[in-house]
Amino acid sequence: GKSTFLQGDLRPALEAADVVVVYVDLWADTRRDPGGLIAEAIARALEPQLGIVARTARKAGLDKVKVGGLEVDTSKIGKIDGLTLTDALRLLHDHAGKPIALIIDEAQHALTSEAGEAAMTALKSARDQLNQPGVVSGSDRDKLLRLVNTAGAPFYGSQIQRMPPLGPDFIAHIAALIEAQRPELKPVDQTLLQQAFEVFGFRPQFFMAALGQVLSPLA
Repeated sequence: GKSTFLQGDLRPALEAADVVVVYVDLWADTRRDPGGLIAEAIARALEPQLGIVARTARKAGLDKVKVGGLEVDTSKIGKIDGLTLTDALRLLHDHAGKPIALIIDEAQHALTSEAGEAAMTALKSARDQLNQPGVVSGSDRDKLLRLVNTAGAPFYGSQIQRMPPLGPDFIAHIAALIEAQRPELKPVDQTLLQQAFEVFGFRPQFFMAALGQVLSPLA
């Protein structure tokens, strides 16, 4: 349930605290280079912050925007001939006037290309220079360790923590939702619901989808 947590809980909580959140899932399109996905996510977050100039440029089909005498080609962020990821994040920070949280889901996928690995190294540099918080998550602990456990690793010195699986409080919350929507099913057997959740490998997205199907009036 990491992705569900990052998108459904952590991101809204950060945004409620007036933080600009840049979220990217490196498994969203495995055909794309991870480095490109990261740069694109930062570009998307940057464009609204550049104000009416950026919106006008986009409507005109232009990628380049003049910001304080600096020409920014949002399509080339992170590329050799474009704005570096560090510069793009600094620009985003300056114009937003808020903290930035960069969340990278399935971060180990960055290791599948040189550009992806270079992007992670660049982000580490940006984090060090700007001192902004960052979160990376992944499903493969061994590969994630490669990002942190050697002196040359992009996030050397960072910590890896195992996220606890959702437990009884989550099941109680789901049971309460079911009872509120379908009072005739009271009381919901939480023990049985917990067993079903375990069958789904503690993955809330699949568990919730199955619940939605069986509770549908059309089922």
